[in-house]
Amino acid sequence: MKEFLERLKSPVVWSVAITVTIAQLEQLQCTDMTAKQVLTAAMIIALTVFGAINNPTDRDNI
Repeated sequence: MKEFLERLKSPVVWSVAITVTIAQLEQLQCTDMTAKQVLTAAMIIALTVFGAINNPTDRDNI
């Protein structure tokens, strides 16, 4: 758990999280969104951030 929290300090994680969040929020600006589309966007954000945190290629940069 400690390593997971340390990964949150990585600039790679923050840049991925911010970029994906902005991209998904731009898609959510449509007025006729369904609940399924909103949940899909939230899932994409969550999975991408989780993947960036657990990225094995960036472990040496902590």
